[in-house]
Amino acid sequence: MRNARRGLHGSFHHKWILRDNPEHEPLLGTEDIQSLADLGNRYSFIEKMNAFPVSLRSILHLLIATLLPMVPLLLTVMPLKDVVKLLLKVMV
Repeated sequence: MRNARRGLHGSFHHKWILRDNPEHEPLLGTEDIQSLADLGNRYSFIEKMNAFPVSLRSILHLLIATLLPMVPLLLTVMPLKDVVKLLLKVMV
């Protein structure tokens, strides 16, 4: 794959930058620029990918979505005042 990538980049460089066109291909209507742009776009998408697919934000959302339905049950067992005290104690 490295040779294919190098070959495309090298042929593009020779054809468009060095203006060396040994096959005398017509420069108009070629797909060289589009192919190189597509490779650049794919590389940028891969570069932005994370090694760990779950972010801290998604874990926090999952935690909130899991604990939120338990709040009414907790309020039947403990008074609201005690729950608020417990939350403040945990936060500080």
